[in-house]
Amino acid sequence: MDGAGLVVGLAAGLAFAPQLVSLLYRVKPGSFWSLAAPVGFLLLAATLSVVPPARRAARIDPIVALRYE
Repeated sequence: MDGAGLVVGLAAGLAFAPQLVSLLYRVKPGSFWSLAAPVGFLLLAATLSVVPPARRAARIDPIVALRYE
């Protein structure tokens, strides 16, 4: 689902970029770094939010988890 949000956000950002040119100082709205930095930070945040619970879940014995249910 994060991938779909990134694609929609990237498309919306590119669509609204011409209207925001007057607000940007020495940054081109379609440059690589102005698009890659937000996408990279969002991917990093998504990864950091998923890894700890996944590692914790991987340590649990499946039999114990099934018996708990």
